[in-house]
Amino acid sequence: GVGMNVIACSSSSEEKEVNVTLEFFNGQTVDLPVKKLPMEELIAEADFITLHIPSQKEPVIGKKEFEQMKDGVGIINAARGGVIDEVALIEAL
Repeated sequence: GVGMNVIACSSSSEEKEVNVTLEFFNGQTVDLPVKKLPMEELIAEADFITLHIPSQKEPVIGKKEFEQMKDGVGIINAARGGVIDEVALIEAL
């Protein structure tokens, strides 16, 4: 996260924090705690949002979520089409 305050959201666990281990080429490792928030809190707090999720039946980010976001938030969809409601995205822009 290059100095960013990284937060996560996941429906698979109720944990409030997870540890991410980074392994370097020379065998060193660094454990980084990552705070987990409910989706509504993450959407309202984040300056950048990245999506890394499998295919969904419904968009994960739609009109309601865009209304809750800060102005100027950056969104990176590293997942696939369909996880963002594209009509709502155009309206939000």
